[in-house]
Amino acid sequence: MDKLLLEALDAIDPAELSRQAWIDVGMALKAAGEDVSAWEAWSAKDPARYHPGECSRLWSGFKRTGINGGTVIHMARERGWDGGGHALDWDDEISYEAAPQAFSVEDGSETWITRHMPPDWDPLSQIWEYLTTLFRPDEYVGYVVDVYDHGGRVSPRGGSYTRTRDELLAALEKYGMDTDSSLGAYDRRYGAWIRFNPLDGRGISDENVTDFRYTLIEADGISLEEQFRRVDELRLPVAVMVYSGGKSLHAIVRVDAVNKVEYTKRVREIYDLFTDDNGKPLIDTQNKNASRLSRFPGFERNGQKQFIIPYQARTRSWQEWHDQYLEDQADALPDFGMVSSFVGPYTPALKPELIHGILRQGHKMLLAGSSKAGKSFALMELAIAISTGGEWLGWPCEKGRVLYCNFELDEASARNRFNVICRRMGLDPVTACEGITDWNLRGYNLKAKDFSIRLFSRARQLGFTAVIIDPIYKLGLGDENSAGDVGSFLGVLDTICTTLGCAVIYCHHHSKGAQSGKAVADRASGSGVFARDADAILDLIQLRPASSLPSWITDNPKATAWRVSAVLREFEEPAPKNVWFDYPLHREDEEGSLAEARTIDDVYSVKELNDIKDAALEERKQKAFDAFDTLRDAYEDGWVPITGIRNRAGIDVQDRVIVDYFKAANFEIQGDQKARKEWQTKVRAPY
Repeated sequence: MDKLLLEALDAIDPAELSRQAWIDVGMALKAAGEDVSAWEAWSAKDPARYHPGECSRLWSGFKRTGINGGTVIHMARERGWDGGGHALDWDDEISYEAAPQAFSVEDGSETWITRHMPPDWDPLSQIWEYLTTLFRPDEYVGYVVDVYDHGGRVSPRGGSYTRTRDELLAALEKYGMDTDSSLGAYDRRYGAWIRFNPLDGRGISDENVTDFRYTLIEADGISLEEQFRRVDELRLPVAVMVYSGGKSLHAIVRVDAVNKVEYTKRVREIYDLFTDDNGKPLIDTQNKNASRLSRFPGFERNGQKQFIIPYQARTRSWQEWHDQYLEDQADALPDFGMVSSFVGPYTPALKPELIHGILRQGHKMLLAGSSKAGKSFALMELAIAISTGGEWLGWPCEKGRVLYCNFELDEASARNRFNVICRRMGLDPVTACEGITDWNLRGYNLKAKDFSIRLFSRARQLGFTAVIIDPIYKLGLGDENSAGDVGSFLGVLDTICTTLGCAVIYCHHHSKGAQSGKAVADRASGSGVFARDADAILDLIQLRPASSLPSWITDNPKATAWRVSAVLREFEEPAPKNVWFDYPLHREDEEGSLAEARTIDDVYSVKELNDIKDAALEERKQKAFDAFDTLRDAYEDGWVPITGIRNRAGIDVQDRVIVDYFKAANFEIQGDQKARKEWQTKVRAPY
C-alpha cells in the first residue's frame, strides 16, 4: 500500500464521516489500486457502524466516477493532516514518483496561479480542447477578442458568430500558434471571451442559441479554492473548467435543456445550491442567460494566462447528476443493524427535544383545527418561540433556526403578522425573528417532491431545526381522502426530516361536521393516514365559554376559546390545555375560566337545541307583530307591506316566512309571493 495514502487514511476517523463520505473513501482506495482489505481494516476503527463483509460487498460494485486517491488526501488535509510534501488533490495520482500537480484546494490563490499553470502552456491546444469538448463540428461558435471603453469601463465588443467549430479548427491548423491570424488580434490586457452554447450564425442573443446545453458557474466573491471545492462537492456535471486569469474559475456545467423554459428552471436549480449561511448568492447571478460570455482558454489577460483546469467530473449529464445528487437515490437506505449492539449500555441517545414534552428534532408534528382557530398565528408564535428559546402555549422550546414556508398569505401580509405578533408579545421584532427565515410560495404551483428538491438545494447548509409548512393543502397534496396520495405526501415530509435533520411542522383543517364525538387524531380532514403518521398531533377545538369570565375577556368580546389536545408517540400525553385566541395571540387560560367549558358542538342536548330554536322563533314572531303595530297607523287602509315589517323588525328571514307568521294569526293577506316582483305583499289585522 502507498505509504503517503496510508498516512492520510490514518488521519481520518471513520466515525466522523457520513455514510456517503465513507463510501467515497472506499471508491478512492479502489481507484488508487489498493485492496479491499485496506478499506476493511480502516472501517473497523468505527465498531458502532462496522459490519464484517459489507466492504467487500460494496467494493465489487464500485465503478470509475472521477474519485481517486486525491479524495483521501483532501479529506485528511481538511482534518489537519499536513503530511506528504506538496498538496495533492482530487486528480493527483498517488505513487512514489513525483506526480503532476493538478488543482489544489489547499494552496492560496496566488500560489496556485504560479504552481499549477500548465508547464508548457500552449494556446493552440487549449483552444482546440475547449472547442472540441463543447461544440459539434457544424455548430456556430460565438467568441469575442475585441473590447470597447465606455467611461473607463472596458467591455467585450460584439464578436464573431458566423464560423462553425470546424471552420475555427481549420483556421487554427492553418496558422498554428498565430491565434491573431486564426481568430483575430486581441488586447492582451483584457483577454478573450467565448459563448459556451452554440448559436444559429445570425446573432448573439438567447434567441440565437440553438441548444441550451450548458450554464456558467462563476463565484469571484469567494476564493479559488472554495469555488473549486463547492463545485466538486456538489458533483456537478462539469464539461470544462477554466481559470479566468483573474479572481474566478469558470465552470461550464451541463444542463441539457430542451428549450429556454427548461433551461431557466434547471439553471435556477443549480444556482440555488450556491448560497452562504444566510441564503445569499455566492455566485454571479447575471450569468444565467444561455448566450452569456465566459473566459476563452488559450489567451492571456493582464499577465495571467486563461487555461483549462484538469478536472474529471463525477457526473456526466444533467440527468445523472439530478438522480445521484438531488434525489440521492443511491445508497439512501440504511444498513441492517444488530439490536443487541444498540441496547443496554450501548443504547443510542434520543434526539433532542425541540418542544419539551411534545416534539423531538427530526420528527413531525401536525397542528389541526377548524376555521378561525388561528392556526397560522399559532405556527408563527411557535416560530418565534423557537427563534427566542421561549414558550409556546406553555411548553418550553429549544432555541434554533426555523424555516417558515408560507403558501397561503401574500408576502407583505405574512411579514406584517410576524411584526404584530412580536409587538403584542412585548418583543422587539428584529431580535425575536433573528432565527426565522421565511419562504413565501403563494401562487407557486409546487408538488411535494418538487418542493422538497428545491428545499434541499437551498437549506442543506443553513442548519434549520424546524421547517414549518403552512398549510399542506396548498402543496399538491392530491386527494386528501386517498391513503395512497396522503401516504406519498407524508413520505416526502419524512425525507425532509431525514435529509435536513430538522422537525417538520405542518397544519391542516378539520373535516366537516361536529368534531366533539371524534377521537382527537381523527379530526383532521381526509385519510386516516394523517392520524397514524405524525409523531405529534396537536388539535384545536372551539369551546363555548361559561358565563363567569375574567374581566379582560368581557372587555374583549371577539376573543374565542379553544381546547388544545395532544396525541403523542414519544411522550406521555399531557392533559388538554384551554387557551384563548385573542388576536393575534393564543394565551393560556391561567384563571381556569374554561375548565368546565364544553366544546361548541357538544354544549346542548337535542331537546336543549330544539328549545333554543323554538325560543328564537317566538322572538322573531314577536318582533314582526310589534313592527306591524308600530306601522299600521301610517297606512289609512290598514294594509302594511311585509318588507316594511321585516325592515322595522330587523329580522333576517325571507318575506314568505313573515307572511306565514301572520297567516297563522288569521291576518288578511293581499298579494302573492309567486307573482311578479313588483307586486307588493301586504297584511291587515283581522279586527
